[in-house]
Amino acid sequence: MGRDDGKSKNKPRWTRSLTFDQNFPQGPTHVHDRPKKIPGGWSVEAPVSSRLYQKSALGKPQSDESILLLGEEVLFCHWHRHIPLPHDDWLNESVKEDPELLARATAFEQIRSGGERLVPVQHVSISYHSDTWALRWSREKHPSNAEPDAEVRWVSFGDPLDLDHWIDWAMHVESKGRTPELALVDDEFEVTLYQLDMVEFLNSNPVHSLRHEDKVSMTSVNGLWYTSQNIDDWNGLGIEQFSGIVLRDEEFAIISQDRSDEQSLLKLLHSHGLTVRSGFRYGTKWRLYERSMEHSHAPWLMDVEEEAPENFRSLCLLVRLAEGVHKRWVYARFLNGVWHFLSFRRWLPGR
Repeated sequence: MGRDDGKSKNKPRWTRSLTFDQNFPQGPTHVHDRPKKIPGGWSVEAPVSSRLYQKSALGKPQSDESILLLGEEVLFCHWHRHIPLPHDDWLNESVKEDPELLARATAFEQIRSGGERLVPVQHVSISYHSDTWALRWSREKHPSNAEPDAEVRWVSFGDPLDLDHWIDWAMHVESKGRTPELALVDDEFEVTLYQLDMVEFLNSNPVHSLRHEDKVSMTSVNGLWYTSQNIDDWNGLGIEQFSGIVLRDEEFAIISQDRSDEQSLLKLLHSHGLTVRSGFRYGTKWRLYERSMEHSHAPWLMDVEEEAPENFRSLCLLVRLAEGVHKRWVYARFLNGVWHFLSFRRWLPGR
């Protein structure tokens, strides 16, 4: 089990060759002139420039009808548009000056391969967040006459993960009606794409009151709390077991406290009609039901700051695990007096 049975066939991995004979086995129909170095990038002249921009939104149009390409666009055009590199040693020289070029070009090619139109922010005049790398338009749109669908950032597998910063960025992008997107380049130059979403769990008025004045006798049992009493007004707190109710510590704190605590996340979620259960079996703090457990499955797995992933490897694992059981992972964070909920989901361009 888990071994190769010899029957499955792996999809050939594209190595991003720099030679035309591998990228175009039948041979390119026409090899165009080499791009020329100009301030800010490389120039492709007309009439090829017009076709690259009008059909694919590649490059930034110049006054002489040429277009200016950045390094990642030079490589994309070489791989997919029969454009030779500026010179034979161009890549070696370029990565010495710009060590991030290979990862950035890999992310650029991956998103563009699905037909999406990804445009580096250096080519646009509209507003965007300072941390945004590129803007994305769907294949049916063109930057010359439509608003972008998304703002995109790329990261490498070894980059630090600051979820507070991602919350700030995602909120800013969504405020402009755009989707926040992330391209994560791993140590084999494979790319995983994510769409971020600020989830609104607390956008309605509370539906449950969680102030319980009656004292209930509870017994501590192996890290949990048990009562044989049948409590009808706990609105889903605890689970029914052994002809009584079993509470986790955090649930016991809610029903035993003398006054409400507005910063208690569990209390807030529960008061807004969400059923919150342990996420232990999924490796997260909680699983959330939008209705009662009897009538729905839990669409969310949630972690808070204390359990947050420390790096992108852990983040990838959490998101993939959640999607593998038909759920979405969400991170809850209390910032500036407000609870924020950031979710990640994988996506494929062109779908």
